[in-house]
Amino acid sequence: MDYPDYRDYRDGNQSLLGLAAHGATALSSSYAGVPERMVCNEVTGNYFEVLAVQPAAGRLLVEADDAETVISYGVRQRKFGGGPGAIGARIDLNGNPFTIVGVAEKGFRGTVASQAFDLWVPLRTQPRTWPGLSTGIMDNRSAGWLLLFGRLKPGAGVRQVDAEMKTIAARLAHSRRTGRRPRFNSCVGHQAGHAVVSGWNIHWLSRCNRIHAPGAASSRRDGGTRLGELGRDLLTHRLRDVGRLLHPRTPRGTS
Repeated sequence: MDYPDYRDYRDGNQSLLGLAAHGATALSSSYAGVPERMVCNEVTGNYFEVLAVQPAAGRLLVEADDAETVISYGVRQRKFGGGPGAIGARIDLNGNPFTIVGVAEKGFRGTVASQAFDLWVPLRTQPRTWPGLSTGIMDNRSAGWLLLFGRLKPGAGVRQVDAEMKTIAARLAHSRRTGRRPRFNSCVGHQAGHAVVSGWNIHWLSRCNRIHAPGAASSRRDGGTRLGELGRDLLTHRLRDVGRLLHPRTPRGTS
């Protein structure tokens, strides 16, 4: 999905406590003169808040951040020996200075099942950290480059979210006068149960890279990983800019 549409979905729904967006890229990093290729997740300021992830040290990203980064627990162990020296340290990303403000909790790798991220940066840093994208892509309504996930409000259900997203999609299509509807396409791949509602896949994040929420009960169905019942309130959608939300196809394996 593109960033302007993300904002419309984020601000136009009443069923989610939060809706976050993120994109992934590889970049060149340098710390203490030692270069390293890293996998970076560009995220909105509410990314960690929606996930209820806690820092292992320092703090996590917030909306106001612009040249700050959060590193993974593994990067801290590898580059800083697990010590406190990571917080406040400078790291260059694609030649641009960033300040490490936090370390993600141990076991947190991100929200893409097939990828472990080394660090997270604010989405607004895209021109510096992901310069290969088109100029002005943050304002482009035809560029599908973001993935989204959200947390349900207490008492809200899948049908309510579905109806709200359809309404927003129809409004966006009407405003463009093109008849195109952004489609909620295949979800980020998690090995979890899913429900198909009105043509878009809703995958509960019950096994998302060992995410665990404070206070959540353990789920032995996950093979003992401390994920709790996070999947009950987190929806993850792979949102692309093609297709027809209002003319869904029946997914394979469903009746």
